[in-house]
Amino acid sequence: MNSIINYITFGTDDASLAAFQFMLHEVRAEGQPLGSIDFNKLIPIPQDLNIDAGFSTDYGLNLYMSFITESAALSKATLFAPEAECSLIVEAHLAKWDAVEKKDPESWSLGEKAFQNIQKYGFPTWLEWVKLNWGTTENAYCCGALDKDSDIMTFQTSRTAVPKLAAELSKRFPKQELTYSWADGDTGNRLGRMIFRNGKPIETDILDKASILEKATPVRLWWFMEGSPYHKQAEKKRHQRQER
Repeated sequence: MNSIINYITFGTDDASLAAFQFMLHEVRAEGQPLGSIDFNKLIPIPQDLNIDAGFSTDYGLNLYMSFITESAALSKATLFAPEAECSLIVEAHLAKWDAVEKKDPESWSLGEKAFQNIQKYGFPTWLEWVKLNWGTTENAYCCGALDKDSDIMTFQTSRTAVPKLAAELSKRFPKQELTYSWADGDTGNRLGRMIFRNGKPIETDILDKASILEKATPVRLWWFMEGSPYHKQAEKKRHQRQER
């Protein structure tokens, strides 16, 4: 599994450091040290979607969808049937599916919940929802423990960067200029930096593979390292914006 290393900072002036420390406490995962981040603190998964995202739910959903499909077809077929005949057909239909439900109530229940979730959220489980709303398939991990003097948060995500979550974090702290940087922890082939203010990107710089290969230094460190040419340029732009 390719991991993406993510970095978030508000800057190093006193106001930014104070806001950064407040942010660390706001997003801290329950029972974890300062520096951890729980994406549910930013964009929470709807409680209804917290069901198994795997074969059991897929099977149950297919089962329940068969019931819904057959019910719709039966309703159409008996639209003009005599009432007595229609009643007998419906009773037989319901008895058949009642027996199916009793035979495997767990699968039936999962399928019914997944179907209801699709109607309400557009997705059967949390997995499809987080892919769209978080941009990754799981919560943050390998978070760097921080203290009261820290100014850079680090954490890892699975396979992809999470600019949607960085934008949401920026909305929570609209007065701060949030810099979000990321790098592929395994190959170094995916690097990027976005600067947000009040949830909106004001600067985006993403390196393609060809540009990365041109760099002589280890790009993952070069990209964010204090004192690097890029870092100096970014800080100069930050100060220019603050002076306006």
